[in-house]
Amino acid sequence: MGFAKQQMIEYQDKGYHALQNMFVCDKCIDEPSVQSFIRKNATHMFCSYCGKSYKRKKCVNINTLANYLSQCIRTEFGDPDDEGVPYLSKEGGYMTKTYDTYDIFEKNYLEFKNDEIKRDIVEEVFDNRLWCRIDPFGVPQNKELYYSWESFSEIVKYKTRYVFYKLPPQNKSVFSPKSYVFKILDDISKIISEFNLYKVLPIGTEIYRGRFENKKIKADYIELGPPSLEHATKSNRMSPAGIPLFYGSFFSETIEHELIYFDAKMKNKRKFLTVGKFVTLRELTVIDFSNIPSIPGLFDLSRSHQSDSLLFLKEFVQDVSKPISNNGSEPIEYVPTQILTEYFRHVMKIKGINRIDGFIYPCSKSHKLNSCTLFLQSENCTQDDITSFQTNDSNTKNLKALCLITKSVSSKRIPSNWVHDKEVFYL
Repeated sequence: MGFAKQQMIEYQDKGYHALQNMFVCDKCIDEPSVQSFIRKNATHMFCSYCGKSYKRKKCVNINTLANYLSQCIRTEFGDPDDEGVPYLSKEGGYMTKTYDTYDIFEKNYLEFKNDEIKRDIVEEVFDNRLWCRIDPFGVPQNKELYYSWESFSEIVKYKTRYVFYKLPPQNKSVFSPKSYVFKILDDISKIISEFNLYKVLPIGTEIYRGRFENKKIKADYIELGPPSLEHATKSNRMSPAGIPLFYGSFFSETIEHELIYFDAKMKNKRKFLTVGKFVTLRELTVIDFSNIPSIPGLFDLSRSHQSDSLLFLKEFVQDVSKPISNNGSEPIEYVPTQILTEYFRHVMKIKGINRIDGFIYPCSKSHKLNSCTLFLQSENCTQDDITSFQTNDSNTKNLKALCLITKSVSSKRIPSNWVHDKEVFYL
């Protein structure tokens, strides 16, 4: 077999045909990852499509580019025949959704500067072939992870709350292997470590906390900080009754935005919102769900392996920070996030980090603002004593970590038709 024929077969196996002596520059294709590939692999100084001559190598052979595009596409799509999709001519073709190459490029924002290069790549190189999702009848990994989280949530809300870790392995579907219900907690931990979703809040970080009452709150950390154990009688999103935590935000405006809303028909019995500023006395290591990396596009081959984890993480964070109505009874919807919080606090380990002090997450009403939950209680707080900086010794859990600046405390009268949210974060 001659070299040319062997190369042609190789190209066809990769899903495209060779196009001889054509070169393209990074200016002719408008997609950042593809442009970056062209610049890194440029071998020529003349572009066959825009006609520009460059002083340095800025153009790549069209077949080299096609090989890269084929690799990218094949991370998510395959040939319907190779994927075992039945073809029924009477029913109008393949028994799953298919996409031609134009569809793939358009849906993934790969744009061409002129029709000639678009036609050459789609029609000549790729023969405008059909594609379908890899394993089209299976469940994508990101959905599999989210279904596991949903299954875990349902079990701890409605079946067993305290001994779920003793349940035998279960089948999520007839096609999936058995797994323990709590495995999703370990999966979330691995994703957090994979993307380094933690940060250190330095000494002096300002965190605001507020309370609604029918009178002004005294400027005192005992009043404005986390409740004592005997007063921790209310269940919150991240903590059950009896286990107080510190809930706060990084801007005072966030508290008002989260906790009150206008309702012309209702009358508010609690008239004052009191807000105070705390500062950290030691470094606090927190998981940061507010700064999740962007989901890579189809043509970002170097990060394609991250797509499923990030897609799940985005959906997961939206779920745990969604608004929840609390009608006075203990909200069942809090149970999964309460268990997750205790897992972060007592079980999860991150290499090189002695302990996790809390986590940051998008606010329930505006994902542009952030709230935080810190694993700190009243005994970890003080006031007007910012010189009492502490160390990060993991054996000193009861050291003071937050200091209320009493001069910062202010109370605001809330009009009667501005109602405090039934879900109270900051008690």
